[in-house]
Amino acid sequence: MRNASAAKKEGNGIKKRKSKQERRFFLLGLLFVSPWLIGFLCFQLYPILSALYYSFTDFNIFQPAEFTGLDNYVTLFNDKYFPVSIKNTAVMSFIGMPIGLVVALALAVLLSKEVKGMPAFRTIYYLPTVVPIVASAMLFLWVLNPEYGLLNNFLSWFGIRGPSWLSDPKFTKISLMIMDVWRCGQNTVIFQKYHAFAGSFSHQLHVFFFTLRFFRCQSPSTRRQSWTARALSSVSLRSLCRTFRPPSSSWW
Repeated sequence: MRNASAAKKEGNGIKKRKSKQERRFFLLGLLFVSPWLIGFLCFQLYPILSALYYSFTDFNIFQPAEFTGLDNYVTLFNDKYFPVSIKNTAVMSFIGMPIGLVVALALAVLLSKEVKGMPAFRTIYYLPTVVPIVASAMLFLWVLNPEYGLLNNFLSWFGIRGPSWLSDPKFTKISLMIMDVWRCGQNTVIFQKYHAFAGSFSHQLHVFFFTLRFFRCQSPSTRRQSWTARALSSVSLRSLCRTFRPPSSSWW
């Protein structure tokens, strides 16, 4: 009875320490994510909600918004270019996005290999992500130029006449896909981190369930020693919870 009460007090103390530690990690996580969170709220979520609100109004900069109901949507659906825009959006969503994810996953697998000079390759593949979108657009205006662009000059070496990448409707979506694939470094980091996390997590999960199965197979007299079982199982739980933190081996 005394051992049971002592084990209960010890368990309560561990729970209090874990709750304080979890609260501290939560606040630190909020602190580190706050720059992105503020940018998301101010520059993404607020414009989306504002556009949704103003879509039901007649609004310009010089006059207050006047509610018009669904008139704007009726005009939109009756526009002859509306089906074309839906088709282009579907192509970019169901073809362009999977291509970018597949390329990012392939790069993550290649960049997870331990070879000489790999940090330099990781830096090179991630650099396009930090380039501003305006600078990327100006760069691709030069690369995809039909007269003196790098891509058409490269194709001319093989006797191929390059198309007008940015003005021909047949190739504009391909040009946008090329730009998206060029900026896939962020997804590559996510996939590479998940690859490292999955390996560590599967190992720790196997150890954890092996520990539980070991205590389940013990005799009832041995299970009365609850303080030993709780101590060892708490060690396994702590090792399992550690896998939810970033891996010890840095991506760089």
